[in-house]
Amino acid sequence: MWRWLSLSALLIVASASTAGGDPQSVQPAALLLWNTCQNQGENYSQHFVAPGIYRQVLVGSGLSTPFIGLQVEFDIVPMPLTCYIPAPVPDAWRFDEAGCQRGRLQISPATQTSGCPGLTVSNRVDLAWVNPGPTLMGVDGLRVVAASSFESFRPNPVNTYALLEVSYDHRHSVSGPSIPPDSCGGADAPLCYVVSRVALFTASGSVLGLPVNNPCITWQHEPDCWCGFCDPALSTTWGKLKALYR
Repeated sequence: MWRWLSLSALLIVASASTAGGDPQSVQPAALLLWNTCQNQGENYSQHFVAPGIYRQVLVGSGLSTPFIGLQVEFDIVPMPLTCYIPAPVPDAWRFDEAGCQRGRLQISPATQTSGCPGLTVSNRVDLAWVNPGPTLMGVDGLRVVAASSFESFRPNPVNTYALLEVSYDHRHSVSGPSIPPDSCGGADAPLCYVVSRVALFTASGSVLGLPVNNPCITWQHEPDCWCGFCDPALSTTWGKLKALYR
C-alpha cells in the first residue's frame, strides 16, 4: 500500500518544485521513440501494419543524479481533417475508461530488446492515467500520464537508459470503421504524440525536469515536427515548438 501512496506523493511534489542538473556534467535529455531506444530517423514514426501490440520507449541520457521515480506526460492528438476542422479520436486509440480500448494501454519497465539497458531497481510500481479532452495543441485528444516509483537508482551519465515502455494493445484494432463489439476502428488514422513533460524525482524531494529532444512522434504520418497542424499564427520551427512544452 505504501508504494501506491509514495507514487501519489511523487506526483504531488512534481507540481510544486523543480531542480537543475550539474552544469559540469553532460546535460540530461529525454526521447520518446517507437520500438527501440536507438535514435534513428525511422523511430519517429510508426504505421499500422496488422493487429498486434505496438510499443513506445521513453529514453533518458546524460543522467547523473540518483532518482526514485519518474513521470512522463504526453498528448495523443488526431491530425486535423483540414486546418479548421479537427478530427475525432478514433476508437482504436480510445484507451480511456470510456473507450473501445479500455485497459489495453500498459506501462512497464523497458526490456533489453529496446536496445539500451533498463533501470535495475526493486519494488517498482508503474501506473498510467488516460483522459480524453482538450490538449496542449488546442484540439481534443487524449492526455496520458505515466509514472513509476522504485528504490533509488544511480545512473551512469555515459549510458543511455530505456526508462519505461508504453504498450498499445491493438489486437482488436482495424482500419476503417469499428464493428461492435468485436473491433475498434480507425487504426489507419494519422496521429501525433506530443510530449509536454518528463521528470525524475529524487529521494530529497526535488524534481529534475528533462528537456525533450523530439517533442513529437507520429502514427500513420511522416515524422515532421508540427504533425500537420497548420495554425498560421504559430511558428513551425523546432525552437518554437520546444518552447511551448517546457
